[in-house]
Amino acid sequence: MKVKILMMPLIIVITVAVFIWLVYPAYSNGTNGVKENYSKLKVEQTKLTELKNKSENISNLSVQLSSMPEKNVLYNFVPEKIKEEEIINDLVNLAANSGLLLFDSMVSQPVKESQAIEEVVPVADESGDSATLPLPVSMPKMQNVKTEIKLAGNYEKIKDFLSNLEKFSRSNGVEILDINKNNSEVESSTNQDVLLVNATINFNVLKEAKLDSSSINSPIFDNSKLEANIISEIKNKKNANLFQLNVDQKGKGNIFQP
Repeated sequence: MKVKILMMPLIIVITVAVFIWLVYPAYSNGTNGVKENYSKLKVEQTKLTELKNKSENISNLSVQLSSMPEKNVLYNFVPEKIKEEEIINDLVNLAANSGLLLFDSMVSQPVKESQAIEEVVPVADESGDSATLPLPVSMPKMQNVKTEIKLAGNYEKIKDFLSNLEKFSRSNGVEILDINKNNSEVESSTNQDVLLVNATINFNVLKEAKLDSSSINSPIFDNSKLEANIISEIKNKKNANLFQLNVDQKGKGNIFQP
């Protein structure tokens, strides 16, 4: 009788053990069990939610950009195309308004069209844990259009030219500035004050970005609202004299005069 009483718990334990041995591998086998598949499902659901949020942000940003009344300020400040003729015409007009002679100019094509920028983005691995891995995000890079010019004129007019260069509605920066005396063999009261200027000016260009599987990871699409403060900054900069060439009061007004 005692043996029968002890056999029943033993049979129950063996039955449970066999059941666990048969069922548990299907629940979790390290690769494609129920537990692993559920973890993968949670990862894919998270990705889907993120994509939906980014899609909504992209739609909102597109609507805001289309309805922005002063969006041309941005497109003019950093255009998509080089516009060589526009660069030369602006420089010629600026030189003429400043009383200088622009007698040579050359616009060089950018060397590189674009560059892949590596950004650190969170990526979930197969186990469902989030890991930080660097993934290449293909985004256009700002290009510099080198423009070499040669000018002739007096010192004050050269200062006016450089000051007014910052008032351009197009982004630019002076890379090289070389000012020399006019070493003409014929000396006269007219050409004594004439200086020769060799300058290299970089005008910025930014190609249009294509929305694809790599650029979707850009942090730009994490927000649903455009930051429009940059437009006011550009407009203020265009009307401001930021390139100052101040001469100390103890010095000379024209450093090229004896």
